[in-house]
Amino acid sequence: MHSRMLNWNTDCIDCMAIFNCELCYECIDCEDCYGCAFSESSKNCSDSYFLRDCIGCSNCIGCTNLRNKRYWIFNEPHSRADYERYRGALDFGSHAALSHAKEAFEALFAAEPRPEMEAANVENSSGNYIRNSRNALSCFQVANVEDCKYCDHLTNARSCMDVSFFGVSETNELLYECEAVGHGTFRVMFSKLIWGGGRDIAYSYECFASNQLFGSSGLKRKQFCILNKQYSEAGYHELKARIIEHMKDTGEWGEFFPMTMSPFSYNESLAGDLMPLTKDEVLARGLKWQPQPKPQKSKLHELPDNIAETPDASAGLPLVCETSGQRYRIERQELLFHRKLGLALPRLCPEERTRRRFAKIALPADKQRKCSDCSNSFTTAFDPVRHPKVVCSKCYEKYVD
Repeated sequence: MHSRMLNWNTDCIDCMAIFNCELCYECIDCEDCYGCAFSESSKNCSDSYFLRDCIGCSNCIGCTNLRNKRYWIFNEPHSRADYERYRGALDFGSHAALSHAKEAFEALFAAEPRPEMEAANVENSSGNYIRNSRNALSCFQVANVEDCKYCDHLTNARSCMDVSFFGVSETNELLYECEAVGHGTFRVMFSKLIWGGGRDIAYSYECFASNQLFGSSGLKRKQFCILNKQYSEAGYHELKARIIEHMKDTGEWGEFFPMTMSPFSYNESLAGDLMPLTKDEVLARGLKWQPQPKPQKSKLHELPDNIAETPDASAGLPLVCETSGQRYRIERQELLFHRKLGLALPRLCPEERTRRRFAKIALPADKQRKCSDCSNSFTTAFDPVRHPKVVCSKCYEKYVD
């Protein structure tokens, strides 16, 4: 719920780009974590809060760059009794107490350096947030990919280029200029929402378990179709060749569908988060812009400070975001989740919470920077405004405990 780019997770809310996690809240780029909250770039951690770049840690609070630690607070070891006393005193169920803790821990994170690339088990790769991959060049948020370039949010893929989302199960191979294609697809180009073993497909949309399609939409278990019309195998290949020649003459062949065909406004799509543009910049490109609703001037309802004092009737009540002034509501499932984890309910609308998560990550882009410690040059996705201190891989090793 209220999350983006998730794979194989259970009972997680307000997260982004997490894999195989359970009962996690406000986590970003985490893998195989359980019962964690407000954590980033961590793996195999459990029952912890405010972690960044930690691996194999449990019962830790406010820690960075740790490996296989337990009962640590602010990167210092503690006894189990001392840890539990400190954890109980924090009372993350109180909105006021949690807000104060967030400020303290975010100040800690801001002082710590970021590595030039967030990656694990990779070879000859560039970009950021890469796992278990080889020859992944200028790729972002990818896992289990090989010989891929300019891809993002992709898993289980080989020999692909310019692909966004999603791969997922089975191997997906020879994809080019695609979005949301996966589950065993092969040789798909300039298409969107193709899955279920689709093969040899171009310029098509939302087709399942189909082969040999061109310019088709909404088909299931079909083959040799152009513009959704069935052809013989010979007729299909003949007409397809003629269409491609015409598209080459008009300059249409070889590119994904133009953005002007999108039914959505730029600022209400994922593009607006990954590549923010102003209203004037969007309109200058001939794209649509959705006017934002006027902020609510007066509060409709107020939540109790502590989750323990929040009644069932709070679910579904209209609330007002403290930052944007937009209306939102707490769903019943959301209320039960926060009770289970003992965490205060959010005072921000889902859109504002998502915007703040995007502000924490490195957006897909390559920038030339110098190591903050040794001045070696490297290419990184971390820009100097959001992440002022970035170090090379060798220098980063001294920050890991």
